[in-house]
Amino acid sequence: MGRHLLLRVRLLGLHLCGAPRPRHRDPARLRPPVARGEVGEGEGPRSRRPDLLRRQRRPRGRPPRRHLPRAREDDPRPQRLEERRDRRLAGLGPRQAVLRDQAVPLTRAEHVGPWAIVLNPIHASGRRRCAELTALLADRGIAWTLHRTTPVHEGAEQAAAAVCAGVARIVVVGGDGTVRSAVRGMMAVEGEGADLPPLALVPTGTANLFARNLGITPGPASVSRQFAAEVRRADVGIAVIRTRTGAEVREVFLAAVGLGRDAATIMGLTDRAKRVLGWPAYLVAGLRHLGDAGTRVHVRWHDGEFRGPAWSVLAGNVAGLPGLIRVFPHAAPDAGHLELLVCTPRSARDWARIACFGLLGQDEAPAVLAYHRCAWAEIVPAAPAPIHLDGEPFPNVARLRISVLPGALSVAV
Repeated sequence: MGRHLLLRVRLLGLHLCGAPRPRHRDPARLRPPVARGEVGEGEGPRSRRPDLLRRQRRPRGRPPRRHLPRAREDDPRPQRLEERRDRRLAGLGPRQAVLRDQAVPLTRAEHVGPWAIVLNPIHASGRRRCAELTALLADRGIAWTLHRTTPVHEGAEQAAAAVCAGVARIVVVGGDGTVRSAVRGMMAVEGEGADLPPLALVPTGTANLFARNLGITPGPASVSRQFAAEVRRADVGIAVIRTRTGAEVREVFLAAVGLGRDAATIMGLTDRAKRVLGWPAYLVAGLRHLGDAGTRVHVRWHDGEFRGPAWSVLAGNVAGLPGLIRVFPHAAPDAGHLELLVCTPRSARDWARIACFGLLGQDEAPAVLAYHRCAWAEIVPAAPAPIHLDGEPFPNVARLRISVLPGALSVAV
């Protein structure tokens, strides 16, 4: 308050008494004013240069001139700059450009129709693979459409729209859940009489069971192989799920379905654990459930049945898990049947035998692993229990009926 009052008093004094006297009374010490654009007498630090005051401004939109040395005829730098510019315009890095040059050109029959890309954008690797794929398609003059999945629409609606649009191929960039959802949408449209295009896989998920058992490994090579892939037939599993409320849901699966403690393991797995550990996160989480009691189930198939407690009941049409872990030794994506497994371990010795069979590749399965080859099976737990389809959990299932459609899907591998 005092500072403001003093300032007002000083301003009032200036107004009443006129302008204050200059601080330097000696005229010799005063510097004459220098006009804008002129040079003063002194060359001290306060002197101004006209070339600095009148800076030349380049027109807006015109790049600045850069005086570069003339390149020699044998200088490889201009060619490198052109290659780097081409990669930048195409959105490719050095590794992706090498993949573009190594890709096999398409035949005339494969040029017919656009391609549809179903992308799960949650992983950064998926976005990179999608950028590489679109750049390769642009180089070959192939039209493409991009469909991104969401937490609500996980790929079924996008794949169904692509089939209805008459695309030549559907490329799924994602994990097992995205692939399963896309196949569910394709099968729903097939029931209406539509022809299904071949399905191509660019795996970017955690386990990638279906892609790995087809020989497709994650990485940039899964993109370049799309242009040299052969189309083969694969089976599609059908699962009819009845919840404890009596509602029935029809789903599909491509790798495996399970009821019991393995499904409880998948339900308790967090996204952070899968992101940090990868597919070994399933094994680490399963160690906590090794000592759990089994679930009482009633399992029926075409030539047998099982009643009693079981740690897990599995069925699949792929041979094994990542890391050379064998689960279904006689299963294959195009076998035309399912392999049913009833797992009933009761002690640590049983788990040791299971580990030796799955990891070491022993010929004879232990007695606690009962394998059955079937075309259909029905699993009814004593109380509602969780299940999983290709790693996607479904809680509170009262009855599960599974079957297989032989050769229902065309896959580019």
